Amino acid sequence: MAVWHGPTDREERQALWHGYRGLQDSAKREELIRSYDSYARMLAARYYAQRLRDAIPFEEYLQFARIGLIEAVDRFDPDQGVLFETFAGKRIKGAIVDGIATMSEVQQQLAERRQRMHERGASLADATDMTADDGPEQLFARLADIAIGLAIGFAIESDGTSSDGQAAYGDTTYAGVELKQLRELVLCAVRELPERERHVIASHYLQQRSFTEVARELGVTSGRVSQLHREGIERLRIRMKRKAGLDLQC
Repeated sequence: MAVWHGPTDREERQALWHGYRGLQDSAKREELIRSYDSYARMLAARYYAQRLRDAIPFEEYLQFARIGLIEAVDRFDPDQGVLFETFAGKRIKGAIVDGIATMSEVQQQLAERRQRMHERGASLADATDMTADDGPEQLFARLADIAIGLAIGFAIESDGTSSDGQAAYGDTTYAGVELKQLRELVLCAVRELPERERHVIASHYLQQRSFTEVARELGVTSGRVSQLHREGIERLRIRMKRKAGLDLQC
């Protein structure tokens, strides 16, 4: 575990704080941050040692600790009679806990998305029945079917914006509008699907639920949900082909 070696001379420490607080000396601020870095590292090592999972490396703990340290330096008032270590310790802990929680949530969301992508890809691949005897043209056609199915799924779950709410395309006049129009067309076709296929497609793409979750709700196997997904996407592909160029209203 790291050992903290901060400023040991009381007058030196006071001079640093006075220079920063009294004169707003940015150089003194940087010196203070550097002088307490080993303290932030020590706390990062302590909380890293208490971790329950190894998914997040120590470097991330240290980065969050340093963020907390910077906030503490910027907000600390040495005239209040409180030790900086006491004041900073709480902020560093809070920065680590909040940062790790956010990272864990993001990692969970990414893992769930990867799982959904794997499920839909495997479902569509099952429909192609590819064999080692397939020629290049057959292989290309079957891969194209998978790509079309994935594209239809993307159109269903995408509203033309990125995860942060910004436009997913730089040119919103054309690409973004076209994507929204395509999504309207696909959603119209989804509403025309048989009930169970419609439920699977809507649950998986619009509610971001895995096949396992949908299967549990419907009281069927995940394999059956995969089949319903595959059949629904194929039906959408056919209907989209027929509707191409028609009015989007439904």
